Amino acid sequence: MGVSGDRGEMNNAVEQSAWYKGFNHPAYFGDKQHWFDTTPLPCGAYPITPVGHFAKLGMHHAGMWPVPLPCAIVQPGSAPYQTREKIAAALATWTSNDRPEFWQQKADQIWSEAKRNACNMCGFCGEYICWGKEEAPKFGTRVTTLRELDALRSEGKVQIHCNAKAIEVMFDKAAGRGTGVRYLDISDPDNPVLKEQLADNVIVSCGAIQTARLLRLSGPPEGLGNRGDQLGRNATFHLFGLGVKITLDKAFQGMVHGEFGATGNVTSYEPYFLQEPVTKNWIKAGTLTSTAKKNPLENAAAYFDSQRGAALQPLKEIETYARSMELRLTADDLPMPRNRVDLDPKHVDEYGIPTARVTRDLGPNEWRMYELALPMFEKSVAKFRSNGNKKIIETFGASPAIVDLIGDHQMGTCRMGPDDDVKSERSVLDSHCRLHEARNVFVVDSSFMPTGFGLNPMLTVVANALRVGSWIVQQEKRGLLS
Repeated sequence: MGVSGDRGEMNNAVEQSAWYKGFNHPAYFGDKQHWFDTTPLPCGAYPITPVGHFAKLGMHHAGMWPVPLPCAIVQPGSAPYQTREKIAAALATWTSNDRPEFWQQKADQIWSEAKRNACNMCGFCGEYICWGKEEAPKFGTRVTTLRELDALRSEGKVQIHCNAKAIEVMFDKAAGRGTGVRYLDISDPDNPVLKEQLADNVIVSCGAIQTARLLRLSGPPEGLGNRGDQLGRNATFHLFGLGVKITLDKAFQGMVHGEFGATGNVTSYEPYFLQEPVTKNWIKAGTLTSTAKKNPLENAAAYFDSQRGAALQPLKEIETYARSMELRLTADDLPMPRNRVDLDPKHVDEYGIPTARVTRDLGPNEWRMYELALPMFEKSVAKFRSNGNKKIIETFGASPAIVDLIGDHQMGTCRMGPDDDVKSERSVLDSHCRLHEARNVFVVDSSFMPTGFGLNPMLTVVANALRVGSWIVQQEKRGLLS
C-alpha cells in the first residue's frame, strides 16, 4: 500500500500530545523505540490543501500538532509509483530470521511491473471513482490484489467469479471443517442460479456486518462460529457524528476549494485520549481531521430532501460551498456485547435471504467523550472568530452524536482471542483468525479486531490479511492444514 505521509511529523505530533506525556512514565509503557517507528513511508506527505491550511491554523491555535493525514494515495507530483521497487526496498530492511517463507521470495516473484501515476488532486476519491492514466493512484483492492490475480487467470492459476452472492459457508460438523461456499450466480439478476464451490480452505472477507451475516446463515442453527454466542457481538463503528461546519465570511469566497485532493487532509492526534478535568482520568476518543464536501450540490440536495419546495436555501448552500469546511472527530465505540449484528427476523433481501440487523447504542464513555470534545472544537475555531475588526467566520455549528451512522469502518463482530478459547466464550477467532470450531475457515476483514482504533483501520486490516495469508501458505506447504 503506497501510503503518503511524513513519519517524522507523525511521531513528533504523538510525542507532543498531552496524553502521551501523561502516559509515558510507567515502565510497562515502553520506550520511544517501541512507540516510534522511523521507517519512512513509501511516499512523501500529501500536499496541504486550502481546507487543510485553514484547519491547520485553527489546530495550532488550540495547542495541537496537526500533520498531513497519511493516506493510501500516490503523492501528487511524484514519479510513477512502482510497487515492485517498494517491496524490494522493504525486503532489504527485513533482516530478522522470522520472515515467513512467502516473503523470502524476490520482489519480482511477488509483484508485477505495474506502475501508478501520481494523484492529480481531482478530488473524486472522496465519494466517487479514483481515475488514473495507467492505474488509479488510490490504492484499493481493484488496482492491487485483483489486478495481480487477473494476470494469473490466463495461466489457469486463479478463477474469479463475478456476480456471485455468497449465501452459506458449507460445514461438515463431524469433521469440524468448512467444505466450501454455496452462492447465487446472479449474472441474470431475475433468474439466480444456486451453485457450490468446494474448497480446502475458506477465507471470508465481507466486512464486519456482512461477514457476521454470512456466518449466521451457515453451519449449525445458531450460526457457524457462534458456539459461545459471540458471533456478531461487540460491533464497533466510528463515531463520525461529532463534527463542526465552518462557513467563512464572504471576503474568503473562492479561497476554500474542498474539491482538491482526498476528503481528509490534516489531522491531530491530540484528542486520541481526553482528560477529565476533575478526576484527571483519561477517556478514549480519536483523531481530529479536516474534511470537505466534494460537490457544491451535496448540501443543497440534503436540504431539498428535508424541505422540498424551499428554493432559496439550497442556492445559499451552493454559494457558500467555496468558503466552507468541516472538522470531524474520528472516534469509536468501546466494545459492548449488546452492540451486535444478527439476522433480521422480519426482513429479507431481494432473494429471500434474511438481512443483517444491527443493534447499537452509545455507552457512558461515548456520551462523556462528546462532552469533553466540544471545547476542543471551540478552541480550534477561536482563531477565526475575528481578526481586529475583520469578520472571519460567518457561521459555526456543531452536529450532535449520530447513533445510527453505522456505515463507516465497521469492526469487531468476529473478535480474535486466545488460541485456547476452545469453548468460544470470549472470542470467535484464534490468533491466526481461524474460527475456533472450523479450523480451515478464516476471517481477514475488520471483523477480527477486539476493539476500535480511533483511526482508519484499513491498513491494519491489510497488514493482518498479509500476516494470515503468509501463515496459510506456509502451513499448506508443510501439510499442516489438511
